[in-house]
Amino acid sequence: MGGIDKPAMPRYISSRRSMENGGMGEGQESRRRFRDYMAGKPVDRPPRFESQIPEETIDAWRKQGLPQDVSPHEYFGLDERDRAPIRTSRTDLGVKPVTDMRSARQAAERYSSDILHQYPPSWPAVRRDIQSADKVIYADVYPRGFLQEMGVKDSATLTAVLMGLCDEPKAAELVMGKYTELLVEVIHKRYRGLHIEYFFYSEPIASPKAPVMSPRMYRRFALTCLARLVFEGRQLGVREHVLWTAGGVSPLVPLWIEAGINGLWIGHAAAAGIDYPGLRREYGAHISLWGGVDNRVLYRGADAVAKEVDRISPLLSSGRYIPMVDDTIRPQIEFAAYAYYRRLIEDVERSLAPAPG
Repeated sequence: MGGIDKPAMPRYISSRRSMENGGMGEGQESRRRFRDYMAGKPVDRPPRFESQIPEETIDAWRKQGLPQDVSPHEYFGLDERDRAPIRTSRTDLGVKPVTDMRSARQAAERYSSDILHQYPPSWPAVRRDIQSADKVIYADVYPRGFLQEMGVKDSATLTAVLMGLCDEPKAAELVMGKYTELLVEVIHKRYRGLHIEYFFYSEPIASPKAPVMSPRMYRRFALTCLARLVFEGRQLGVREHVLWTAGGVSPLVPLWIEAGINGLWIGHAAAAGIDYPGLRREYGAHISLWGGVDNRVLYRGADAVAKEVDRISPLLSSGRYIPMVDDTIRPQIEFAAYAYYRRLIEDVERSLAPAPG
């Protein structure tokens, strides 16, 4: 990649060895670092998470300098996250679009409490691992989103569902009511007593330009479910509630905050014209921001990468911000480009670190 040299390996390998020896700052673990950072307490550095790095990208990077025996997370000193392995959605039953009361009743049947008995194999051991792992453990409590629960799979089913919301609104209310009841039961029977750092919500509901439904319609059909899940999570001591979405979602952001969501992760934000520093100015640091690094700059050379890191560095200074590339990290992104980006982020982190003693 023009203007970006192959990264010097010792910089990252030394970070890796420091982690292996427990040398993260003053021995802070990933979970405690995350909790303290989100609470505004001093930490050695912000949490380091990243968007998905697929196997094909890793394979390409190994040909470009990533050592064969080291994962990207190890090489770049990234913190590990893991999902509590508890199922909350019946995606295996061939969901049909909810367009009327008949289809709504059929859809509601899949929210039976038998989900509560589908523990992973060796659940006691899994539970112990969740409690003891040096990973940030989250619960995927709202895994698919409102429209997906209504059976949307493509443009044709989207049209059918949106027409149904207008023609027979009580159908969607029935489905979401049953779904909410199930999720609340799962939360209390499965997550009680587990050390969960954040609840995670997925809401793919927009094109690159705008949401596919109005805020008024979203409030009627989906907001109550989100607000209830946030409330139940807080009853269990879960303070962070992070919603992932993508595209031109700006009109819906105030509703999510109203429901109690206090973390936003917006995919393709830059391409949709959503400015993360602008979100921080509008909503304040009590709303954590995840992502926001324009993936397109990683194709454009060193100057573009440096300019992007300069753009987001004030967010790191203000706290409760976890920089991540705003899309899957695809094989076309060269290893040197990504390594340069991580080095610049590390430089910003170092400048913000508390002085020793």
